Amino acid sequence: MSIEAVPAPNQRSALPLRALVIESNVEVARALELGLSLLGLDVRVAWNALVGQALARTFHPQIVLCDLDLSDVDGDEIASSFRRDRELCNAHLIAFSSGPRAAEARRAIDAGFACHIAKPVGLDALIDAIAAAGQRR
Repeated sequence: MSIEAVPAPNQRSALPLRALVIESNVEVARALELGLSLLGLDVRVAWNALVGQALARTFHPQIVLCDLDLSDVDGDEIASSFRRDRELCNAHLIAFSSGPRAAEARRAIDAGFACHIAKPVGLDALIDAIAAAGQRR
């Protein structure tokens, strides 16, 4: 992706402001953190589901990017717990995984995620998913 493709500051106002990444792979988490930061979002990273849920309660993210295959809890369980929680239920949940695209996308939607992005997560796909979250606000 070129620098020109990153939304201009006036376009970024439609984007959510706070993003939480829940990913146990440090390299993937750092790449997502960098990409989201370049888009002007305030980003927090959690290395597992339990920390992610606890952080979400204090940080109140507008979007949550969550790996479906975490080391401690299945991403499906994360979506269910966010949807049941009054404080977290309005977060725009975005799943990502490296599994078969059609199967993983269906799994994510069935679990309560708004969308699914296949790994490796490209900046264009990330921008599209975040822009959809901004339109919900």
